[in-house]
Amino acid sequence: MGVGRALLFGSTFAGLLLGATAASANATCGDAREIPAPGELDDAVDATVCEINEERARRGRAPLRENPSLARAATRYSRVMVARRFFGHVTPWGEDLRDRLLGSGYVSRAEPWHGAENLGWGTGALSTPAAMVTGWMESPGHRANLLDGRWRRLGVGVVAGTPRRTRIAGATYTLLLGSVDRGPSGRATKHVMVGRKVRAGA
Repeated sequence: MGVGRALLFGSTFAGLLLGATAASANATCGDAREIPAPGELDDAVDATVCEINEERARRGRAPLRENPSLARAATRYSRVMVARRFFGHVTPWGEDLRDRLLGSGYVSRAEPWHGAENLGWGTGALSTPAAMVTGWMESPGHRANLLDGRWRRLGVGVVAGTPRRTRIAGATYTLLLGSVDRGPSGRATKHVMVGRKVRAGA
């Protein structure tokens, strides 16, 4: 089985990354090298969070804590992309990242906040948590999202299956990142970073 290919793109970055692998996966991150399967998705989420925080720690960034509201929103969005067979930051009916963050309950219109989103799906060896985080780290835009010092919380949603029919089993990932700023001004000035996405498939 080949490692497939990974196509990285977003509104501010586009490029082709061939043969993305996770040779340097952290041994302490549990099931990071396992292909996510139904019944084991919580383990895949834990491994993805672990890999992200290991990458941040290597560069002197604080670890991100999981937020249940962001995690539910991320999982819901991964499921929707697989069920409705689309892949992108905007749904066919017009819901975008801002809508997801506000709908999650983690942020509100009454306070300033920042948010970002990374998306990805892969098949075979490229669908593991380690491979997905490696793919994000090898893309300047995704990497910037992962290592941004503003974030305080994250939510990861991993589901078995892909937005497109494939011959090999795979998984779809949504990563939501956020922070709520309660500064002295109290102004609800909202800023949403552009999301990034990665597709990996054979």
